[in-house]
Amino acid sequence: MALDPSSLSTQELVDHVRRVGGEPSTVELKAAAGGLPKSTSETISAFANARGGTILLGLDDLAQPVDIDADGLRDALAGMASDKMQPPVRAEVEIDVVDGDRRVVRMDVSEARMEDKPVYVAARGQYGGSFARGGDGDRRLTGYEVNRLVENRTQPTHDRCIVSEATPDDLDPDLIRPYLERLRLTNPRTFSALEDDQALRSTGVLREHGGTLAPTLAGLLTFGHHPQQFLPQLFISVVVHPGTEVGELSPRGERFLDNRQIDGPVPVMAAEAMNTITRHMARAAVMRDGQRTERFEYPLEVVRELIANALMHRDYSPESVGAQVQVELFPDRLVVRSPGGVYGPVDPQEFGAPDVSSSRNALLAKMLSETRLPGSQFMVAENRGSGIPTIMRALSAAGMAPPTFAVDLRKVEVTVPHHALLNHEVLGWIRSLGHEGLTDAQVQALALLHEGTPVRNQTLQGWGLHPADATRELTDLVRRGAAEKVGDRRHATYRLAMTEPSPPQPTLNLTFDNAPRTGGQLDAQKPGADARQQEILRLLAQNGEMSAKQLTDSVEVGYRATLNAINDLIRVGKVEGTAPPRSRNRAYRLAGREDPDPDGDD
Repeated sequence: MALDPSSLSTQELVDHVRRVGGEPSTVELKAAAGGLPKSTSETISAFANARGGTILLGLDDLAQPVDIDADGLRDALAGMASDKMQPPVRAEVEIDVVDGDRRVVRMDVSEARMEDKPVYVAARGQYGGSFARGGDGDRRLTGYEVNRLVENRTQPTHDRCIVSEATPDDLDPDLIRPYLERLRLTNPRTFSALEDDQALRSTGVLREHGGTLAPTLAGLLTFGHHPQQFLPQLFISVVVHPGTEVGELSPRGERFLDNRQIDGPVPVMAAEAMNTITRHMARAAVMRDGQRTERFEYPLEVVRELIANALMHRDYSPESVGAQVQVELFPDRLVVRSPGGVYGPVDPQEFGAPDVSSSRNALLAKMLSETRLPGSQFMVAENRGSGIPTIMRALSAAGMAPPTFAVDLRKVEVTVPHHALLNHEVLGWIRSLGHEGLTDAQVQALALLHEGTPVRNQTLQGWGLHPADATRELTDLVRRGAAEKVGDRRHATYRLAMTEPSPPQPTLNLTFDNAPRTGGQLDAQKPGADARQQEILRLLAQNGEMSAKQLTDSVEVGYRATLNAINDLIRVGKVEGTAPPRSRNRAYRLAGREDPDPDGDD
């Protein structure tokens, strides 16, 4: 989560930059010893087009003060914001003091209103002077990104456009028939007396074009025999990777364990994509109240909602119809990626909270909410803003970590990590805090804080809590001394209090059957699993360090099953990796065993 500099004093902000050794994405330092740099206008544009940020003049790259004409810079910066930007940026510019007596100029740029974006440098024009914040500073927005910002001012209508080459015969009667039956059943006053063509026209499936009827994009995508005949790139790709890094090969030299391009209308694509992912998911055996139940390693409703949301809310503008929805399954995560950023006044940090939704493709969303997934009792989508909250609640109920969202103007990428949030190590740590009477929501919030994830009021709302209850739960954690609040009001976040006890040793209680993938904790009662882990421990004790491939060859089971056992042993503290998880040089050894050759000498 990006730092909110508006919640910090100038001295606190400077101290933070010095402590982390660099500028956060929401802070820009400029020495400005020779006057106001022209590039400052680019930073104003970038902050206004994103979530805002703070400009500090009079500090070098190391956040050390330099001599400046503070009064002159203050006037020049205020003039640039009001006179050189379109629309003008109204922000308070003030002179502050750091390190006791060094003057700096501070400007807090707020995020612009949706109807005012993009904010751009007037002299360069909208397409040449609009900027966004990048990893290494400010970058100019592409024409595509500018168009998406402009489009966000109104309701897009790309899904209402006619596909002129298509005809009503390109619609599938087996999909149209139940759709019309449902309309006539649920709204007989409107549809019972209408002929099929009239009903399809009134719902936007068909529109008049040159004196005849033709399918709209939404109609073709929902009910077409083969929409890719006219829009060949609007498919969904599903890739199952053998390793945690794209391009990593399995011991057999396979780059992919599955790689499919799924065509058809959206209901068919969603169902087949979900079936493909399900075939490659292991089943977890979970003990609840003394009863053994089974579930997939990712809750099925999470997979369904992610895929349906991506297909329903993606960008269908002419600039984006050459891009696909992508689903990737790795041993350690599930990733769903769709073209186009978030539409409308939606803050990605509030995903999961009630009433946080906006539909880019309103007509398509309406049709999908009236259409069932093939072979299922579920509609493709509910169209009530319930998708992300459903995902949050399902993962919470399964004891899994929440998804992360990477959102910009070009894409939305959702990543669901494959690990238990409330494993025994974390639960043991929470017990060691000594806080009696913690609620379930507080336990889950502490688990997130323990792994370094900041928590907001909206996080708990995503689990089903009322906003007032969420605030009360988090305030109580602060009162107990378990958490600290940073910032105020809408941007308030909570982080772990600075002191925390050492966690106790974990116990084992969860396994994945037929596990081709990395799983959760181990179940010593599971036939074959414990023997495999014991063999890995024996091999590492005998040989020191071994790669995953070497262990696979020695244990004589599949690579994914071996990797699953290795990761389970890592989670319970018996084995450790010798390099970061995605490093090609990663090997494994018994936990606590020191490197016999730390300097790399033979």
